[in-house]
Amino acid sequence: MKPNVTKQVLVALLFVGAIFSQQVVASPITWTTGPHFAGPNGAQAIDNTAVLVEAVNLINLNNADPGVLVVNNAAKNIAFTPRGDIFPATGFNTTNIGSSDANWNAVIGAVDYNPSAATFATLTLTGLMIGSEYRIQLFDFDGRSTELAEVIAFSDGLGNFSASFLKGSATSIFGTFIADATTQNIRLQDDDDQTLNAYVLQLVPSPSVLALMLLGVGLLVRVSPGYQSGG
Repeated sequence: MKPNVTKQVLVALLFVGAIFSQQVVASPITWTTGPHFAGPNGAQAIDNTAVLVEAVNLINLNNADPGVLVVNNAAKNIAFTPRGDIFPATGFNTTNIGSSDANWNAVIGAVDYNPSAATFATLTLTGLMIGSEYRIQLFDFDGRSTELAEVIAFSDGLGNFSASFLKGSATSIFGTFIADATTQNIRLQDDDDQTLNAYVLQLVPSPSVLALMLLGVGLLVRVSPGYQSGG
């Protein structure tokens, strides 16, 4: 009996280990280059074509807490929540990107960074729904004269890399993935200090979910006039 019990325990442990390993494996990310986000209309580069999960402003902890900054991308207001705990450094300020939206200037003007000679730093997304498709838009900019020509890229740690770009180019990068765990790691690939200003994470609804959402909107439109006329 004891050998059988031991075997059952080992099988159970292997099963649990397999489940755990699946939960910590990063999902492959498909990368595309997005629009530039500097200049008077720079805020219009912020994508809002899916369902917003979070918009994060990576702040300089040496500055006063900016609170939530609402940025208008000409289509809707997007509230950026401040965070300064993603990388170990307190952060720094970079040059103004010249947007007509003062809050967008403030979001991009503060930078969180990893002061390390390591080749990458890691941004970890949490609270994801397994099996759902997500799209992240990353904003990485440093307009200081010593950093304008520094090259950076993003990766999923699985061999899939975004196009490389200059930090001074104000080029946004999109990453799309299907979550196979509740977390997702994104690497900032740079052989100097790794930096990040902000990101926007969106949930991309499946066709069936999107149809239900549109149906719900249609029902609201059709029900509302009847309710009003009956009042």
